[in-house]
This record gives sequence, structure tokens and C-alpha cells, in this order.
Amino acid sequence: MRYKRFLLTVLMALSVQLTFANAIPEREFVRRNFPGFEEVFTHIMMNLETYCDDCFYGIAKKPEGYFLSATPFEEGQPTKYVKVWDRNAADFVAFDVLDFASDKRLGPEPPEEFKTNYQQANFYDFNLYYGYDGWIEDTRALLQQYPNKTAKDLEILARSYAYEATEAAHPGVTQNYIDLSGLFEDKGYAKVNNTQMQFFGEAANKSLEYWEQLEDQYPNYVGVTGDDIEFMRSNEYMHLWLLAKSIKASTLESVFEKNLYYSESWRQFALNNLNSCEDGGLLFTSASQDTYPLLYEQFKFGTRSDVVVINTSLLNASWYWEMLRETTDDLQTSIKNNEFEFLADKPFFVDRDKEALPYKQWLQELLKEDTEMTYRLAPRNFYVNYQGTNLDLELKTPSLFTSDIIILDLLANNPNRKAYSNAPYGMVSIGLYDHLAPTGRAFSLVSDKTATMQSIQALESVEQLVRYTTVDYLTALGTAAEKELSTLSYLIINISPVFMERRASLIDRFYQQITVKEMVKLEDFALLDALNAFYEVARPEVCEEIQVELKPLVEDKILNITAMSQDLNEDIETMERIFSIYAHFRVFDITQRSARMDNEAIELTEMEIAILKQLQEKAISLFESPVVRQRDLSRRKVYRLLRGLEALGIE
Repeated sequence: MRYKRFLLTVLMALSVQLTFANAIPEREFVRRNFPGFEEVFTHIMMNLETYCDDCFYGIAKKPEGYFLSATPFEEGQPTKYVKVWDRNAADFVAFDVLDFASDKRLGPEPPEEFKTNYQQANFYDFNLYYGYDGWIEDTRALLQQYPNKTAKDLEILARSYAYEATEAAHPGVTQNYIDLSGLFEDKGYAKVNNTQMQFFGEAANKSLEYWEQLEDQYPNYVGVTGDDIEFMRSNEYMHLWLLAKSIKASTLESVFEKNLYYSESWRQFALNNLNSCEDGGLLFTSASQDTYPLLYEQFKFGTRSDVVVINTSLLNASWYWEMLRETTDDLQTSIKNNEFEFLADKPFFVDRDKEALPYKQWLQELLKEDTEMTYRLAPRNFYVNYQGTNLDLELKTPSLFTSDIIILDLLANNPNRKAYSNAPYGMVSIGLYDHLAPTGRAFSLVSDKTATMQSIQALESVEQLVRYTTVDYLTALGTAAEKELSTLSYLIINISPVFMERRASLIDRFYQQITVKEMVKLEDFALLDALNAFYEVARPEVCEEIQVELKPLVEDKILNITAMSQDLNEDIETMERIFSIYAHFRVFDITQRSARMDNEAIELTEMEIAILKQLQEKAISLFESPVVRQRDLSRRKVYRLLRGLEALGIE
């Protein structure tokens, strides 16, 4: 009898729970009840045992739940979906992949194709649906039910139409799970037909309408990327303007150009970059943040239009490379349209046993190559004749992109143009980082770094950059502020010993201009970590001031972190930053630090030990949490943090 009553109670509770769940608007149900991407990823990796020989895996967030997708390599074959989390049951489900299982067993690392999914984890969690052809239609059908749109609804709709416009302009070039290749053709840098242009224009204008509505209704909104609404809208206008230009939609290009806008801070950012370059310089950029404001300043105001801004990410798209060549005066290259298609046709792998070659010789021989092999090889080193000197470039990557080859080609074929990069770490893989001199906001590519940095012009460029950098300026840059502060710090630290007195004076100015108290008030741990890293080298006594000012905020932050937090990944990253501020080294440097610990005692203050103990207690509680156990990548981060704490020998 008691068992029957208990069973009845459970069934009634379940009935009430399901009724309540069904009463919640669907968009809210998805946001509240669908698991985070990382939980889904962990569930899949715990149960997936084999590769797929004839397909590649993916993850799809659909109205019915989450699915493991298997897309055949052979074009025209349908993607198969296996449910891994059920929306109705609101729970994970057992699954098998017998229909496409391989004999090849999975190791501890996930299949390579999952990297793309994990890089988009924020978008899976942000979007209601994502990761499959048709997600846009499903999303819009759902959101059309609600006359009152939330800020997130508006951003989702704005981005969905922008993705559609991008795909309409150049089908098959980007990967946003939209495929219009059956309707339109990517014609490269050329005028498209009226139907394609109309489709692009309608999607682009719809996107901009939603961005403007979002800015009007929620002016203080911060989006999924961490950027404010004004910057996101500005970037979208630039993005769509560039696409309109690429398909020669002159009317739309003109309309978008009239509405281009960036704040004074971003204009200053653009000027800092452009003015670091000599006349006619080639400035290699990487992301939208370090590219679009520069193009805006050039095209809107005609500022430093002599500098050729080249986005290295877009260089992998044939339309961009063709447009860049045709719209830039006197840009010399060996790679035209046919050569680009040839280079993009097969993957390039670096052969460590292949002897070093002059770049031009290698390319000439390669373009004559006629082979049945499914891949091509590059040597471990290239010699590139640049500004009258042979640069010895050691490739530090297992494979090359088409963009990498184009960069080297531009250096070799434009001896009268000096090269720069405002994203120097992006140049590591092709060996250029070792030849970049920190002479200004845009690092210059040189044959002799020491001589270049001893130039008075290099010093004055850094001094001018410091004058423009204030707390307000950094705040206005949003998510780009950490990179900006780190770059400025690197420039100051690497001022030539020839100018030591002026270097000390510059550090004084930096300290007075970017005060510790003001920075702590921002409560931005990424910025504080960057600031602390600078003073660890430039003026160690200031690190204690940072620690003291930061202590109440840190203690409160550690206390309030829980495994149930929706921002758990961000919280763990904050814990890592707190660790580096109070332990004097970063968590990911634990191997190098451990190797030095035998010869170098780490002396921590009582305050540092107290904070690190609190951090350790929180890390242990997170590591043991059932929630974190279901989030493999977060648990690995927490474990790494615990290893760093244990290495300090805190009792």
C-alpha cells in the first residue's frame, strides 16, 4: 500500500512538472532546460567509441533535442542524425552509431572535426537551435510567435539574416550551417544576377533592421561575443558593405557606406594602427576587430589610404583575394585566379625532412606539378627575399593554408612595400613572428630587430601610443581591451636598452595614466591579469598594490562561484586569472614553472597564501561537483588549476 502511494505521488509530481514545462513558452523552455553544449559534448564523448570512415561528425541542436550528426564525405548524400538528448524527456538518452561505425576505435582525444563545433560552443548555447541546415528556418518560425522580442531574440534574428546574406553573396565559402549553393553560384569578385543580388539585399537589410531595433530598445545590451550593441552594429555594416562591394552591388554598397560609423575610440584605434606604417605599407590583420575600423577610417575619411589592409582570415576566400588585387594599385603577386584555385584544391603538409628552399623556387616548381597525390608538401624552412635581405622562415605548423602561401608571396613580390602586422601572434605558424619588431601598434617585419628597435622613430611611436591609451579608451574597446593593453605592455617592456631613461619615464606615465584603482573598479579580471603581467616585469612592487586593491573583489568573487552558474566557464577562467595575479605565474605555464621550482623558491606573502587557499577550496569543491563531472573540458581546466595550486605547496 505504501509503495502504491509513493508511486502515485511520484507520478503526480512528474505530471505537474511536465504540465509546468509545457506551460513555459518554448523559447524559454529551450533556454532554461536544454543542456549546455559542453554537457552534450561530454555525453557524446563518453559514449562514442568509433570514428566514421565515410563521414564526419557534428553536433546539432534541434527543436526535438540534441543530435550527433554524421555527414557523408560524398556530396549529395543525406546527413544522418542520432538523438543524444531528448527535449520531451528533458534528459540524455543512450545512442549507437552502428549504421556508420568504423573499425577504427576512438582514443582519448575527440575526432578532429569536433574542434569546429567546440569553437562555436557559445553560439550553440546562445542560439535556440544551431548546427544543421534548417536551423534558421526553425528559429524564425519559433520567434515569430512572440510579438515582444527579447534582446537575445533580436540578436539571434540579426545574426541569422547576416549569415544568410553572407551565404547569398558567396555560397559555400563560410560555415554557418546554411547552404544556398543549389540556388546561387559563387562568382568571386563579380557582379551577380538580379535574383541573387535581391536575395542578398533583402537579407542584409533585414539584419540591419534587427540590429537597429536592438540598439534602440536595449542600448546597453552586450551580445554573445561580449561586445556592446554599438560596436556589433558597426561591424555588421562594415561586413555587409564589404560583401556588397565584392558582388559589385554598387547601390547597396553606397547605402551601407553612408551609414558606416565607429566611435572616436575606435577611430583612434584605427589611426594608431595605420600611422604605425610607412607609406605604401602592407598591414596584415586577423579578425574583424582589428580590420573593420581601419577600413572604415580609410574609406570614410580617406585617412592613410596608401596602407594596404589585408585580412589574413579572408585571404582563404577567392573573392577577397581577387578583389584585393583588382582594387589595389601596384600589388605584385605570382598567384592569380587559376593559381589560387590550384593551391586551394589540395591540403598542404609541412615535410620536416624536406630541405629548405627559396619560396619563389618552391612555388614555381609546385605550380608545374602534375601528380595524382591527394596532398602537397612544403619544406620546413623558406627563404624569402624581403627588402633586399633573405629571411629564413621556419614553419611551425603541420599544415599550411592558402592564406599562408599568399602572405609569403606578397612579401617576395613587393620589395618596395614594408610589411606590418597588428596581430603578431597570428604570424607564429609561418615563422614571421621572429622577424616582427615591436615598433608601434602595428609591428614591423624587419631583417634586423635590434637595429630597428634602436631607432628613435620606434621609441617615439610607442610614446605616442601611450599618450592615447587611457582607462576610458580601454573601456571603450570592450573585448579588444585586453589585447590592446597586452600589446602596449609588450611594446614598453621591449623598448631598446639604448633608451632606458625614457623607458622608465614611459612606465611612470603609464602608471599615472592607467591607475590601479580605476582598473580595479572595472572588475575586468582579463584586464587586471594583463596589467599585473606587465608590472611583474616592469615594476614588481606595483603587483602588491594590485593585490591589495583587488582583495575584497577577489574574495567576494571566489565565494559566489558555484557549479550551477550559467557562466561556469567564465568563472573558471576568472579563477585562473586570480591564480596568476597571486601566484606570479599562469596556470598554463605550470610545466615550465615546475622545472624551475627545484632551483627557485617561491616566497608568497600571507595575503597571497590566504587568497590562494580560498581559491584551492573552491577548485576542490568544483572538481568534486556532480555537475562539473558531466562537463569534461571544464573539469580538465579545474584539474589544471588544482595542479598549479598544489605545485605551490600550500598547506
